[in-house]
Amino acid sequence: MPSSKDDSATNTDSSSDDIPESNYIVYSVGEKVLAYHGPRCYDAKVQRAELRNKEWRYFVHYTGWSKK
Repeated sequence: MPSSKDDSATNTDSSSDDIPESNYIVYSVGEKVLAYHGPRCYDAKVQRAELRNKEWRYFVHYTGWSKK
């Protein structure tokens, strides 16, 4: 029985030294997102995005929280 999952984006011959095929930024700077903080989810805005160790890291500002 065929799978309903789309496997066309899977790269089966990638080595561990390559950047993952999903090396594009999923969230853009300035984009509004929902971010988890502990068990809760909050409105936030992406401030910065960095690729570290083949993984995207996002720095967000939680909407309604001020810099004190």
